[in-house]
Amino acid sequence: MKILIQDEHGVRELEEGYATEEELQTFLRDHAELIPVDEIELGTPPLLCIGWEVSVASGSEDLLYVDENGLLTVVETKLKKNQDARRAVVGQILEYASYACAWSIADVEARVHKFLSSKECPKQYRGCTFEQALRYFLDKTGSPALEDFSYPSFLDGIRANLEQGHIRLVIAIDEPPDPLLRIVEFVNRFSERFEMYLIQLKRFHDKATGQNIFVPALFGKVRRERREWNWQRYIAELGWSSEDVQTVQTVTTRLESVSQARQPETRFNAGWVTIYCFGKSVFGAQRTKKRGIELFFRLKENPEKGLPESVNHRQTKEYLCLSGKLDSIGDEQLRRLCEATLREVGVEPIP
Repeated sequence: MKILIQDEHGVRELEEGYATEEELQTFLRDHAELIPVDEIELGTPPLLCIGWEVSVASGSEDLLYVDENGLLTVVETKLKKNQDARRAVVGQILEYASYACAWSIADVEARVHKFLSSKECPKQYRGCTFEQALRYFLDKTGSPALEDFSYPSFLDGIRANLEQGHIRLVIAIDEPPDPLLRIVEFVNRFSERFEMYLIQLKRFHDKATGQNIFVPALFGKVRRERREWNWQRYIAELGWSSEDVQTVQTVTTRLESVSQARQPETRFNAGWVTIYCFGKSVFGAQRTKKRGIELFFRLKENPEKGLPESVNHRQTKEYLCLSGKLDSIGDEQLRRLCEATLREVGVEPIP
C-alpha cells in the first residue's frame, strides 16, 4: 500500500512499516487503543497494559492487558518477514495462554507489580499499585464502573476468568500471511472459552513532520453465541432486588422513548444498562452500592439546572449521574438532558 501526502512543499510518499518487532511492541504498549477491541463487540471495554515481556515457563509474553471485567489479553507481536509469523506463532501464543491460565492471583499481582515498577511502564502509571493504576485508568476512560469499583471484586473477576480458561489472545502483525489468517479463524470458530484474533497494524511515517499514521484492522472475528447479562443475572449474581430491576426498566424505557428517532440499542453490561444511538453510547442506568439506582449521561457538565430537589447529581470527568427520586424528573427535563447528550457525542437530535 502506498500513501502520499500533500502540503505546501508538494507531494511526498510516507514510509511504511516497522524497523523491528520491538518497535511495534512499544507502540502497542504505549497506545493500547491501537488494538481495535470495539470491532470485536460493541461495548467491549478498553484495555490497560499491565505487562511487558511477561515471564512464563516457556519464554515470555510480549504484552499483557486487562479490562475492567478482569479479562486478560495476551498479545504476541510479529512482523511478516519473521518466519515465525505463520503457524509457529499460533502454537506459541496458545502455550503462553496455557501457563497464564494456571496463574494464581498472587502470580498476576507479582507480574503487574514488576511492570509498574519498571522503566518500560508508561510514566502515568509508573510506581502505582495495581489498584491505583486501575482507578486512574477507569477515570481516564470515563468508565461508569469507577463509581462502584471494588479491587477485591476485580481480582475475583480475574480469578474466575482464568479458572474458566476465559482469556483473549491477539497476534499483532504488520501484514498477515494468508495461512496464519486461516488458522486463527479456524481456532476462534471452534474454541469455546478463549478468543483469538489477528490484528494487522500498518504504520506509515512522515519523516518531514515526525508524525505516524496507523491503520488497524481486526481479523478472526466469528459470529457465535455468548453468555450475556440480563435482568435475571443482575438479581442472581449482583444482588439486585426486583424493585431495582423495575426502576431501571422504567427509566430505560423512558430513555428509549426520547431517543427513538436515533435508532437506540439497549445493551446489558456488568451492573449497568447502556443505550447506544447510531453506535455511540450516550446514556443509561446503573446500580451502585452507595447511591442505588442512577441515571448517567455522557455530559461534562449539567445543562439542566432546575432539577427537583429530590434528585441528586454528581459530575465525573465524562458523565453526569443522577440519583434519588428519578421518577420526579419530568418528561421535558429528561428530553432536554438526552438531547444535550446527543449533541455532546455528535449525534444531533431530531426536532
